[in-house]
Amino acid sequence: MHGAGNLEIKGRKTIPLVPSLVHGNESSLPPVDCTCPVSGLPIMAFSPRASQDDSYVREFTLGMEYLVSLAECLPQAETDLDKHEKMQGHSKCALEKMNATKKELEARKKALSSQIGELLVKKKEQSDEEKQKERELSQLEIQMENHEQMHFYVQVKLTMAENHLEELMALLKKARKEEKCSKIMTNITLVLLPLYTLLSKYPPRPLQLMGEAGYQIFAICLIAHQLLPLAQREA
Repeated sequence: MHGAGNLEIKGRKTIPLVPSLVHGNESSLPPVDCTCPVSGLPIMAFSPRASQDDSYVREFTLGMEYLVSLAECLPQAETDLDKHEKMQGHSKCALEKMNATKKELEARKKALSSQIGELLVKKKEQSDEEKQKERELSQLEIQMENHEQMHFYVQVKLTMAENHLEELMALLKKARKEEKCSKIMTNITLVLLPLYTLLSKYPPRPLQLMGEAGYQIFAICLIAHQLLPLAQREA
């Protein structure tokens, strides 16, 4: 705004709102057609061609054009007899366009708010899924570590069991040998004891000459004769 009664429109010259006097005379302005809004308003940000799908931009642009037409009708107050009707028409049209723009913007705002809400919900769901996956991955890592420790523990116990088994097999083999020897000695005793008793009662002539030592030597020879084949088989 410049002065008390002037209106400045972007990209246009300053338009006086009331007739100005120059050197005491009324300024002669060129007649302006106020029956329709001024087209080609130089407001590039609201050009309908910028976004043909945005109806609110088109409504806003038309509203601004009606306002510009209203401003251009003001200097013709003294020359145009139908100024009031034209100004009311421009004002009404501008108000309607601005209200339509407002409603469209509110509807778009509501739609955008709904979309933002949906996106926030999806973002939260994705965040929850990522957290759940992280927890599951952490649990899997813990389970893997436990399995590795368990595998190592089982391997150690298996090695110990194998060593114990080898020791037990060696002891069993030794016990079997001792059991065989015990059975052999028992069998020899059962066989030779009657023979020794018989020889003691009815000794042959050579044993009688050798005395007690002869009987012992004879018994040892018999035992050795029985043990020799068994020793060869074990070897």
